[in-house]
Amino acid sequence: MKRLALIPLVVVCAIAARTAGAAPSSAFACYSVWQTDPGAWSADDSTVFASWDAYAMGYWAPFAEKSIPTAEQIGSYYLTCSFPAGWAITGSYVLGDGSDATNDPVYFVDAKAIPGVYPVIAPG
Repeated sequence: MKRLALIPLVVVCAIAARTAGAAPSSAFACYSVWQTDPGAWSADDSTVFASWDAYAMGYWAPFAEKSIPTAEQIGSYYLTCSFPAGWAITGSYVLGDGSDATNDPVYFVDAKAIPGVYPVIAPG
């Protein structure tokens, strides 16, 4: 039980330490289908993040991809709120610094990525 209680603290610290473009203790989120570039919000903003492991209603994680430049670059990836036609989620995930988070269970709850972890997309 103690391990479960520590997970939120570990995750928030990891997001704060590893999120490049966003301010410390923050994550990117999307809120409109017309939005291209995601916004960065404080991780404790409950209007955007319902809890440490979930987005509030109407918000979602931006997608990470390598070929279409946007205003938010994380490592060698760009974050976008748009999901281009003909593209697919690859099954990989990256953190705010562009490092791979795919196989690190601390970044997933019930098989869903937590805020600050972004799904990678590519032409499919």
